[in-house]
Amino acid sequence: MKFLATIDLLFWVGIFAAIGWAFGWRVFCVAAIFLGCQLPAEYFWTGGAFRRQDWLFGLLLSACLVRKRHYAWGGAALAYSTLLRVFPGVLLAGWAVVIGCHLWKHKRLALHHRRLMVGGAAATAVLVTLSFGVAGWRAYPEFYQHIQVHKHTPVTNNMGLETLLSHSYAGRMEFVRDEKKVDPFAPWVAMRRDRLRAFRPLHVVLVVALGFVFVKVVRRVKSLWIALTLSLAVVIAVVETTCYYYSMFILTALLSRHRRGVEAWVLCVAGASQLLAATRFLSFFYDDLYTTQSVLYCGFALSLLFAYWPPAKKPRAPAQALASTSGPS
Repeated sequence: MKFLATIDLLFWVGIFAAIGWAFGWRVFCVAAIFLGCQLPAEYFWTGGAFRRQDWLFGLLLSACLVRKRHYAWGGAALAYSTLLRVFPGVLLAGWAVVIGCHLWKHKRLALHHRRLMVGGAAATAVLVTLSFGVAGWRAYPEFYQHIQVHKHTPVTNNMGLETLLSHSYAGRMEFVRDEKKVDPFAPWVAMRRDRLRAFRPLHVVLVVALGFVFVKVVRRVKSLWIALTLSLAVVIAVVETTCYYYSMFILTALLSRHRRGVEAWVLCVAGASQLLAATRFLSFFYDDLYTTQSVLYCGFALSLLFAYWPPAKKPRAPAQALASTSGPS
């Protein structure tokens, strides 16, 4: 059992070895400090478990391989991560925008885009075929049913845009839990479901607005690893996951390789997440704590998008404008 519990430690070694290899010691340090200081994915949740970080290893390895121009292997690594946890596939949004805009502009796929797609498709075909041989095809509908149960069952440590929309003052766990019931949280779950159903139109509007901003920003990005990181905003908007999956935000440390100063914001968010928990300013209850964490991380993801917002075009000087409009004398 102790040996099995050390497998995740090997995945962590692999994650940071890949970051150091692809991005250098400075980004390595930013990533290590962020991971050690942020609250949502603290060791408390999955420490000592069995293979809970394999999906994260695949996700970070994908970004690192793409950074080093090993595009086929990068696509394969993200396919591996997606097949394990499904939601990492939402990060494909960034790649889809970059590849789609290149295809629209040049009427053809770039060679490295083709390699990326072939690598992902090949890995998916191989891994799914192997899983059929090991677990049988029935494992897939059973896995789908399990995911649906998890998706439609609110828990107190969920995070994301849906968490913000379903939370209300009157529906807080502090007020609505009933210790006399077999399931004390049944009223809380029902109120969260009803509120989210009522706010679903607003959720759709917000997702569409985010999609517009996301495409406007990412269409100018040519680096696939940057597009992958900026896609975290899409994940937060469309997927509600438990807090420990927010270890995926270690991707944001990679942006410090591209833009100096980003690391200050990354580490500030990690510190703020701890302060929200340490001060207990709002509440001692988990639903309140992880709602405030959702506010923090939603704002963090959006701020990174706007950091890459297209700069305004500078107006030309009058002399230049006159020269461009006047013909030869």
